[in-house]
Amino acid sequence: MKRWVYVAIVVAVIALAYMLLAPKDAAEPEDAPQPERQPLVSAQEKTVATVYYATLDGRYLVPLNININSTTEVAKVAVELLLAGAPNDFVADPITVETKLLDLYTIHDTVYANFTASFADIAPEQMPLAVDALLLTLLPLTDGYKLQILIDGQGLQLFDAAIDARDTTQPLSEPLLNPVAEAEAAEDSRPLTYYLGDGQAMYLVPRTIAVPDTLSAEEQARLILSALLNQSGAEGLAGVLWPGTELLGLELQEGVAVCDFSEQLTAYGGGTAFEFMLVNALVYSLCGVEGIDSVQILIEGEQREYLPEGSDISRPLTISAPLNMLY
Repeated sequence: MKRWVYVAIVVAVIALAYMLLAPKDAAEPEDAPQPERQPLVSAQEKTVATVYYATLDGRYLVPLNININSTTEVAKVAVELLLAGAPNDFVADPITVETKLLDLYTIHDTVYANFTASFADIAPEQMPLAVDALLLTLLPLTDGYKLQILIDGQGLQLFDAAIDARDTTQPLSEPLLNPVAEAEAAEDSRPLTYYLGDGQAMYLVPRTIAVPDTLSAEEQARLILSALLNQSGAEGLAGVLWPGTELLGLELQEGVAVCDFSEQLTAYGGGTAFEFMLVNALVYSLCGVEGIDSVQILIEGEQREYLPEGSDISRPLTISAPLNMLY
């Protein structure tokens, strides 16, 4: 009898030790302290917000840089500008203007954006563009965060699985910007962006491809120029180099991309809008490559003073203002 009493005592001691030392269950008590919400603010005050609107045909996103009052809450201001609707007649609303922002905060490495129910009323075929507009407007202002979209405080599946396989009940990462159809971001790849014109010759529209990490700066530059010359991914967009233009040479010289084009580059003969797109598409596209700081345009091997509408190409050109700056 004593033996069985001894065994019972040992079992009870082991059970008590397990209860005290075993890892706690993932489920916390209802009164456990919750992670503290933090406002999404930048380290320094900013006076420009980059907001992603849609092209008029609803196919692509267009980044517009907009002057704002100096603030550290640029993320909130940018989202509110996005929800307020297109600032002019050259871009469209990716998100219905009835949608309102209820809350914006971070917990650990996730941004939570809570919207009114009208966000979920966006047409299924337009929802991926709306979500990407939000992701691209917000996430570049964070340090590798993800975004959890909430509708009246709830995470809902906003996508039709036949259109987009992403799960919006979970935090989402920053997507590729206007990827070409065949673009796939593998682990050993990097995004490479080039710019075409919109249908009104008002703004530059980014297109993104994924390229191997091993490509040199010159190889990346050649891919960009090939895309511009062939107007790759240009369905619904405007080419920025006159048809028939050929690339006669490309050299990288201490951060300068020296691009030699055939005479056909100037065959447009005039038109300030086209020339503006031509110059800026080359500069923004090529200067997006690490190691390229400026672009020197040559024509038939010659360094000319001006293009037909007076753009100075006598020296290397650099990015002088934010892309698609709205003044």
